[in-house]
Amino acid sequence: MDQKKENYQFTLLDEYLRKTGNIFFRWRSYIPLILIPLLPIKMHDLQRTFSNQYAEIVYQALCLLISFIGELVRILTIAFVPSGTSGRNTKAQRATALNTTGAYSITRNPLYLGNFLIIFGISLFSRSWEIVIINSLLFTIFYVPIILTEEHFLLDKFGDKFSEYTSRVPCFFPRFHLWTSAGSKWNWGMVIRREYSSLFSLMLSFVLVAHLRLYAINGEATLSLSWLVAGGVFMSMWLIVRILRLLKGCK
Repeated sequence: MDQKKENYQFTLLDEYLRKTGNIFFRWRSYIPLILIPLLPIKMHDLQRTFSNQYAEIVYQALCLLISFIGELVRILTIAFVPSGTSGRNTKAQRATALNTTGAYSITRNPLYLGNFLIIFGISLFSRSWEIVIINSLLFTIFYVPIILTEEHFLLDKFGDKFSEYTSRVPCFFPRFHLWTSAGSKWNWGMVIRREYSSLFSLMLSFVLVAHLRLYAINGEATLSLSWLVAGGVFMSMWLIVRILRLLKGCK
């Protein structure tokens, strides 16, 4: 009797996590916005800087590199996926095929790995270890239920094929020796449609944090020409793509 009760409790926990995952799935594109209010709270940490100018430049470049590697992971994933998979759909799970090649051959969740690297680079850029830790914990809290929900959906849809896939490919941290080339060709159209907003949001986040740091260091609003130029370039790219999409009748 106790064993049946225990199993029932675990089933309820599984159902609860899946229901939570469905909610987070709908709003997953906005999860990074939750991290923004943490910046003013840790304003004193934003003042931290290297006494050596070259070390400061290298550190900022390293943070940017980590985030851009995350974006590159997303681009390499999306460039080869077939239509109807790995989408930005929010109302319901959708998959017309099981992705097992390209980035999906080394990790089952390459897009979420890319998201983590993007957030991790921005968090490091803030100079607050508390923000790095909190953001990592928040990422785990939000994305574990999402992954659980998605994998239940894929298991129901693809059965043994998905079970075999999960038995050899890790859930999150990649195993590069498992790499299998994608059978499809690189799709620039898919990359541009799906990632132009992500690239702009990435750079906008760095520009925002950079100017918050300048405010914390100088005690007054200070503009950085280099960061403004970088932000302006990415904003121009975003506007161009957005206008072209609107002219073609795309949302």
